[in-house]
Amino acid sequence: MADGGERQLRWYQGLTRYHWLVLTIGVLSWTFDCMDQRLFVLSRQPAIKDLTGWPQREAELRPEIEAKVTDEVQAAVQEGKVQAAAQEEEIAQRVRERLNEVYEKELRNKVDSLGDIVTALMVIGWSVGGFLFGIYGDRLGRVKTLSIAIAVYSVFTGLSGLAVGVIDFCIYRFLMGCGIGGAFATAATLIAETMPSHARAAALGIFQALSALGNITGSFIARFLISPDVNTNLFGLLGGDGVAGWRILFMIGVLPAILVAIIMKYVKEPDAWLEARKTAADNLERQLGDLRSLFGTPRWRRNTFVGVSLAVIGVIGLWGVGFYSPELIQEALKNASPQQQSNVKAMGTLLQDVGALLGMLAFTYVATRMGRRIAFAGAFVFCWVIVSGVFLTLTEAW
Repeated sequence: MADGGERQLRWYQGLTRYHWLVLTIGVLSWTFDCMDQRLFVLSRQPAIKDLTGWPQREAELRPEIEAKVTDEVQAAVQEGKVQAAAQEEEIAQRVRERLNEVYEKELRNKVDSLGDIVTALMVIGWSVGGFLFGIYGDRLGRVKTLSIAIAVYSVFTGLSGLAVGVIDFCIYRFLMGCGIGGAFATAATLIAETMPSHARAAALGIFQALSALGNITGSFIARFLISPDVNTNLFGLLGGDGVAGWRILFMIGVLPAILVAIIMKYVKEPDAWLEARKTAADNLERQLGDLRSLFGTPRWRRNTFVGVSLAVIGVIGLWGVGFYSPELIQEALKNASPQQQSNVKAMGTLLQDVGALLGMLAFTYVATRMGRRIAFAGAFVFCWVIVSGVFLTLTEAW
């Protein structure tokens, strides 16, 4: 009878202030995590261009190219091919085109390859972090593990902004990825073990759906506040020409570390973990955080393989295709100014993130009303159609 009453409850009914606190903490930890990921996606190419020496090469080339282009344009003005009022704009456009030709010839392939490598390292770190933090989450507790994971991804996101070369940048991104994987796995587990059964599916759906707000925040910052492609003086706080925008964006990624103090002060270990720890007190190392316990039972072994397979497919599609949209957009705008490229890329990812938010909310609704299998099947088919239609035919920024 009690079970029937529980099934009739709406997901939010019966939740205490503490339930809402845990859900909020979990959502914020993953939301900030996704903000850091979005800042990386938008800063990846300009960061690697800087770290491979393109600014210095551009500074060497620019005086000679500007002199040649100025002579060409002035001659065109005299011949009536270019209007005198448009002379400066024409010079700037041609200089960008010439510099872009040199970049395409000398550095483009190297930058693209290094971008692939650093992205792969971060995703590998994500899987390593999810694996290791998952084990230690069972042994140390959810609260301590989540705090450590947030500290890891915050610190190494900030250090990415201080990178002096490609090698240390790659190391920071790998370690940041470890923190990402740990934060997601631990926060999801903390919510699942804290929430009552009737609220669990909806709470986890909201947890994932609201992560899109982190991506949206990252895109908003890059579009309207600090461009990763150009230098910034941080609203007048920095003197001279300022510093590269991508460095400031990565430094913003340190802010989630504030959550650690809140978590350690107000969040307690879930009763489910405490009970499991008590039950396994006589053989703690064997029963908590032991993979043999997970794969030793046919039911859990099958469910684990299915769940991991679904997650791997989703991550490959997201990071292998969806999160390369800034590079695809830049290809369509290769002769535009750096500021124009940055604005369009950020707006493109912002729209993509809004779509992701709506999609995750729709997935949660379908999963709770029609079941997880139908939700997953529909989502994967829809993704295949949309990704194939968009990214195979993308030629214009709009």
